[in-house]
Amino acid sequence: MADIFIDLDNTVYSPTVDLTLLDIVKRLDSCWCEKATCITQESDGDVWYWDAPVEEVILARNTADLDSGLMPLVGFKSLVRNVYFEIDDESFVAKDWKTAVVTKEAFLAHTTVIKIDTDKEGSDASKTRV
Repeated sequence: MADIFIDLDNTVYSPTVDLTLLDIVKRLDSCWCEKATCITQESDGDVWYWDAPVEEVILARNTADLDSGLMPLVGFKSLVRNVYFEIDDESFVAKDWKTAVVTKEAFLAHTTVIKIDTDKEGSDASKTRV
């Protein structure tokens, strides 16, 4: 049986994809995670959804050591969700991962939401762009 080596001493840096973090979040989610105030990404491709005040996360993003990430500054208790962005089972980071903080407002401004009115009589439900 082959040996497995896990290196916990060195930071993992995933390759960069030509997408912004907002683009990645839009690919991962069709709607905003309601518990989250904002979203960031770590060097290994892990996308983190925070419930901390946006200003606190922005400050942390601007001052964080890239090797240790945001967790020491924002805290585990503020992490509400995480998911890796992968292409063909390989994790990637956004081209702006070192600085980007995606807010609900930015996400909604760049997302088309279709509301289906199911209260209309008949079989044809009307669709309204919101």
